[in-house]
Amino acid sequence: MLRVATLLPAIVVAAVLLRLGGETMNDALSARSVVEALSKYGHDHLPVAVYLVPRETEFGLAFYRDQVIPRYELGKVPAGEHLLVAAQGYPNGVADAAGRKATFLQNLPAQKLDLFYVPGK
Repeated sequence: MLRVATLLPAIVVAAVLLRLGGETMNDALSARSVVEALSKYGHDHLPVAVYLVPRETEFGLAFYRDQVIPRYELGKVPAGEHLLVAAQGYPNGVADAAGRKATFLQNLPAQKLDLFYVPGK
């Protein structure tokens, strides 16, 4: 009886917290919000690369976009035009790493990421 009396309030509290904070957690942790932001630019056919982002973001992008995601810091910069998801605050580093001018598209403050368009060589 004591287990039920303590377990039931714990389940109710957990459900309420997930219900109220679920969307905030999704925006801050899931790559789905990054993919949605990228789709606003109508570049679904363009490949996506990453620069100084967490591995879970890279894996999430690979899952939702169903493509291999190259990492700039490993020297895998796509030669053609592409979209770039980079850690927030590195606009000069993006241009240096890409070897060409990158156009800033959007900031995603919840995940501390910036989106760029990088033209082909």
